[in-house]
Amino acid sequence: MFKRILYAGASALVGMMMLWPAANAGEVFRIGDVNSYSKFPSSTLPSQKAMKMVFDEVNAKGGVNGITFEMVSRDDGSSPATLTTVLDELTGTGQIDAIIGAGLSSTSLAAAAYAKQHKIIYIASHATTDALSLDGGNRYTLRVRSSIRGLVGALMQEAKKTQPKRWALVLPNYEFGLKIAEAFKQHLAQDFPGSEVVVEQYPAMGKMDVGATTQAILAANPDAILNGMFGVDLPKFVREGDLRGLFEGRQVYSVLTGNPEYLRELKDEAPVGWITTGWPYYAIERPENVAFIKAWREKYNEEPSESTLNGYISAKLLVAMVEKAGSKDTEKMLATVPGLKFDSPVGEITMRGIDNQGNAPVYVGRIELDGDEGRMADIQEIFTDPFLPTEAEIKAVRPDG
Repeated sequence: MFKRILYAGASALVGMMMLWPAANAGEVFRIGDVNSYSKFPSSTLPSQKAMKMVFDEVNAKGGVNGITFEMVSRDDGSSPATLTTVLDELTGTGQIDAIIGAGLSSTSLAAAAYAKQHKIIYIASHATTDALSLDGGNRYTLRVRSSIRGLVGALMQEAKKTQPKRWALVLPNYEFGLKIAEAFKQHLAQDFPGSEVVVEQYPAMGKMDVGATTQAILAANPDAILNGMFGVDLPKFVREGDLRGLFEGRQVYSVLTGNPEYLRELKDEAPVGWITTGWPYYAIERPENVAFIKAWREKYNEEPSESTLNGYISAKLLVAMVEKAGSKDTEKMLATVPGLKFDSPVGEITMRGIDNQGNAPVYVGRIELDGDEGRMADIQEIFTDPFLPTEAEIKAVRPDG
């Protein structure tokens, strides 16, 4: 009789345990996806789709520890003031638990400042400014993709092989371009003995006078050109430079030109021979990348862009933090960051705690034509840790984290 009672009691207890929900069941983690949707839809929309892809996959499996994910997307107007207004609206109504996006240097720094003030996590999905690791960053701000120092450092590994002596710089006249120039000049001083910058051109973004810029470079007669123009300015510069023979006998090193969205726009005008950074997803045979590209094509019936990758790995970081913390509590999530590892299409990512920076690699290659479209070839995968701000630099400007 005693055994039967004990067995019945144990069976009832097991049944009750099976009915008990997970501790966080029913909780929703809401993400404020705030980005330049009106000004740069070609890069921000793929990022939004990629984040949604991650959250849809997680939610379809019941979430993480009972927590599901939901995005609230808003346009930041490419303006720090507009971004702050939008975030006030979202946080004021309790709609969001974290922020992702703010792709421009200016808006990313505004988002970082907002995150620190309001003690809310911000993941910079696109911005490359090194300031997010230095005085513009804080313990609430994270990033997976490489910063400007990483991009320039990776590119200069190729330039060191030929040691050009006379350089021209063509960079957009705002934080992104100015910081590229700063990082480049540090490499020039350290690794290129006897080299010099003979001309510097800093056109306003979206308003490049390609005729005047090209003529100024030709007059200086450089051996090599460092380019950082992108968006609408890039095809104009490529066409004018070809027309005037600017690139003949000169090696061009270019930041971001190898991104698939830019090469698709240039089509058969892609600047063959340029050495560039980018994301050559079509040439990366890592199983995680192959699976990701297949899933992307099946879900959206289109080819990805570099912003696709940036959105995807940013969302993966957020999910990994929640999973390791077992909670959506901000402090518990931040405590997981130092040494946090998670899988991605570009391999396993590891986060460093000193500035919450991930070690996503940079790809460098030479542009060639494949049919009527540019592709990166002779590709190298470069991990940029040696080029990033050091612990001493970070602590000097961020003593309180």
